[in-house]
Amino acid sequence: MGSRIRKKKGKNGTSLYLDNCYKGSRSYEFLGITLRPGNSPADREHNREMLNLAERIRSKRWNEILNQTHGVNVKLNGQKDFLGFAETIIMERKGFNRGHTGVLNKLKLFVGKNALLPEAINERFLDRFYDFLETCLTGESPSCYFKKLKRLLREATKEKMFVTNPADLVRCRKFTTKQKEILTFDEMNILLHAKCPNEEVKKAFLFSCLTGLRYCDMKELKACSIKGNKLELIQKKTKVKVSVILNDDAIKLIPKTAKNEDLIFHLPSHNGCLKNLRVWMLNANIEKHITWHGARHSFGSNLVFNGADIYTTSKLLGHTSLKHTERYLRESCKLKEQAVNNLPRLF
Repeated sequence: MGSRIRKKKGKNGTSLYLDNCYKGSRSYEFLGITLRPGNSPADREHNREMLNLAERIRSKRWNEILNQTHGVNVKLNGQKDFLGFAETIIMERKGFNRGHTGVLNKLKLFVGKNALLPEAINERFLDRFYDFLETCLTGESPSCYFKKLKRLLREATKEKMFVTNPADLVRCRKFTTKQKEILTFDEMNILLHAKCPNEEVKKAFLFSCLTGLRYCDMKELKACSIKGNKLELIQKKTKVKVSVILNDDAIKLIPKTAKNEDLIFHLPSHNGCLKNLRVWMLNANIEKHITWHGARHSFGSNLVFNGADIYTTSKLLGHTSLKHTERYLRESCKLKEQAVNNLPRLF
């Protein structure tokens, strides 16, 4: 029992027809839709659109059959809202995170509305959306966001929203990692003695330089996460547990009055912290573009520069893969080159 799309090969291509079967009664309906035999990008896009059209007709016919026999109003797959479907999937199923929410928000911004019909999503649409991501995001973010969207499209295809996944032939593009600005220990020492408009920001940022914690973890860091000279917490971004041994400098930055559920640092918003960082860098005469994430990059690069192996560095940063840690090897090489160039001249 059901309605299926069948194919019949001919001289000029493959014709599509419906095979409808309900309670022993069978009927056939030729749709006047033909798939092209070629394999060019234009042919593939045409065939994908024709299969989507055939699926919408199949859903409509099956809906009509059920309405005639039971009066059931079945929502057509072709009329489902992909954005609404994606929101439900993210909320209800495991394995979806804020990255999926992030790409969904970008998709809403791209289409300019809060609804998106499946028939509007094809290879050309996805290519244009990828271009849009590259205009508003940097580094590896466009690729990461697009991978999240592909996951949502796979789920939608499993739920019969698409006959075939429209993202199957759209590949994530290669990206070039932009060189991040980092701080040396000499520069950190200069910052320690330079004036920052907000002392909490100053202490917290230097603590990040010595532990590699992200801003989102620093803002919610509680005294109970620190036991003696060890810091342990579940990272908010990756949900991976990280354990860092605190050196004497890091311990000195922790307020002695903080206990149990007390926040260690009372920080303003992320934008507020960045404003303080910019003024602080100017006061210290450090001509580098330093963001809060620069503290994490500085921690990783200085670890490698001072002899830590890549595996140890990866564990201290809480990375899920060594490929994320490899960038710190490049930063360390840059630091070593600077150290050699700063040696006193003989001639």
